[in-house]
Amino acid sequence: MRGKCLLLLQLLCAAAVGCGAAASGYYTAGVVEFRPAYSGGSSEQLLEENLAAYLELIEAANGTADILIFPEGTLNSQLQLTAVPAPSRRTLCPIVVAPVDGVAPFLRQLACAAVAAQSYLVLNVKERERCDREADCPARGYRLYNTNVVLDRSGAVVSRYRKWNLYLEPQLNRTSEPEYAIFETDFNVTFGHFICFDMLFYTPAQELVERYSVQHLIVTKMFNSELPFLTGNCYNVKPEV
Repeated sequence: MRGKCLLLLQLLCAAAVGCGAAASGYYTAGVVEFRPAYSGGSSEQLLEENLAAYLELIEAANGTADILIFPEGTLNSQLQLTAVPAPSRRTLCPIVVAPVDGVAPFLRQLACAAVAAQSYLVLNVKERERCDREADCPARGYRLYNTNVVLDRSGAVVSRYRKWNLYLEPQLNRTSEPEYAIFETDFNVTFGHFICFDMLFYTPAQELVERYSVQHLIVTKMFNSELPFLTGNCYNVKPEV
């Protein structure tokens, strides 16, 4: 189906140790390696192609994963933005044709996929936050974030994190203060998560571990390997969870 993209779904059984351990002693995580479509169509067509591949991978997991983790920057572009609601128990499924809350249909489709697969989904999106009535709002009328969003098995947003340490992303905004994102699961494991370049800094990566004693970390990333250190290879020796 996807001649342009590399799709790899690796299912891992992770030991659930320490505080908040799963009752069964382990959980199953799916970690996705994904090469998105960047050219060959309009921004809408590229989003549709990436979304179709995401949905294919979720279906391929066949409901066997407790949590599925997708990498940074492989879904939507700055031309196809979405709002990301604050965490709540409200599901984003079913799909709304003309949403008034700014949540794009593609995010709602993924929420419905989470429901169908009965899996948590960790996604990375380009997020738009309206701010046109605020004094420090950019001239474009909204803030643009590199954002992780976590959907639970009901399709609700249970965690949201906006990247603090931006790398060659001058068009993106930061929050006024760094965020520390954690979420609890129904398999009794608490995760912390952040994005790519964050892992090289004390804030928020190390602080997250020290403040909340988190033992299960998720890092969505798109690392480049360059000489002399090939840091992408170093950080990809272990899976993202």
